Amino acid sequence: MKLGIARTTTVLTSLCLSVALASGTAAPTRAQSADLPIGSAREGASSDGIDAATRGSTDTLPDGSSISAGSSNAYDSSLAPQTYPPANPQAEATAPLSLGTDTGVDYGTSPTLLATRHVAGNSYEIDVWSPANHAVITNLLLLPEGGLDNTSPRPTFYLLSGADGGANGKNWRDSSDYEGFFAGKNVQVVTPIGGGGSMNLNWLADDPTLGRNQWETYICEELPQIMDTQFHGTGRDAIAGLSMSGGPSIHMAGDHPERFHAAASLSGFPANSGQLGRLFTSDLIESKGGDPANALGDQANPAWLSMDPVANLDKLRGLRLFVGTGAGLPTLRDLTGDWYGFMWLEILSQVFSNYFTRQAQAAGLDVNRYYTVFGAHNYTNFEREMRVAWEETIGPALGLA
Repeated sequence: MKLGIARTTTVLTSLCLSVALASGTAAPTRAQSADLPIGSAREGASSDGIDAATRGSTDTLPDGSSISAGSSNAYDSSLAPQTYPPANPQAEATAPLSLGTDTGVDYGTSPTLLATRHVAGNSYEIDVWSPANHAVITNLLLLPEGGLDNTSPRPTFYLLSGADGGANGKNWRDSSDYEGFFAGKNVQVVTPIGGGGSMNLNWLADDPTLGRNQWETYICEELPQIMDTQFHGTGRDAIAGLSMSGGPSIHMAGDHPERFHAAASLSGFPANSGQLGRLFTSDLIESKGGDPANALGDQANPAWLSMDPVANLDKLRGLRLFVGTGAGLPTLRDLTGDWYGFMWLEILSQVFSNYFTRQAQAAGLDVNRYYTVFGAHNYTNFEREMRVAWEETIGPALGLA
């Protein structure tokens, strides 16, 4: 995920630098900085042992120093939910619905399974008609052992992608070994492809570039009908998302407690209606060519608050929650491509994730906060967090521990 507006990138980078310094973590300017403990990784040693020694729900290393950006509370005021008065006090703080796009395709008013394709092993693709999006959506589907011949009831794990919506190979099937991890587990894992830059929201209006986005309806209502009726789902489900979809996964679970019993944010940004959250959300949408006003209206629109997990903590009661991040420090395998940007995105994810965790735990919610010393904003880190989320939070919530 790349931020598309220079001013926002500058603001967020400055925030990360300040928070890193305030929390006791040196802010590196180059890969070889003496402040970065990456020597072992560069020499070939695994970071797993270090991660195992330092992961947990506390914010300190064994020597007492902090690795967790945002642990100083210094920027809580910028992340706290905010309301804004309407620009025109006489007008309602809402945006008009505009959902009249004619795609030329119509399979009716009910979600419909149109095609099932076998990929390999227990991996499939399914095409589902979404009346809400007025589109056919392809989904990655991982079934339990036996594939389509296995008719035993099982829960469904909705595992979402990042800012690209799983397109261009940036998804769980192409970028991780999730097939190997879920082998032998009595669960089906489904990943919708599409919705890049959508924040997995029901947008208030169609967008000239991103089209119609009614993703919460699809993920929480339409797709579950297919999973339950066509693939033996029990309706006792869980949801997780990485990066862009981390906060929305928690939000959607809170909106649909009858469906989801657990939710996980994997290197996500689960605080959206404060000053920084609005800036970040707007920038992400714009980076994909969309208009934030079509998604959430103007700054006074209550849609901003309704999609923010921090502003709706009471809806999360009874859910088992997992919030994971790395510290942003790269290993040798991370030092390729735009590793510097992905390091800062992961640090930024810590700022948002720590704020959400503090507010949720203060409200008495069940939150498992996981972090590691090493881990940039990439699938190596996302997969590690997903595996821990399953073992410690998701699996137990679904009765599959």
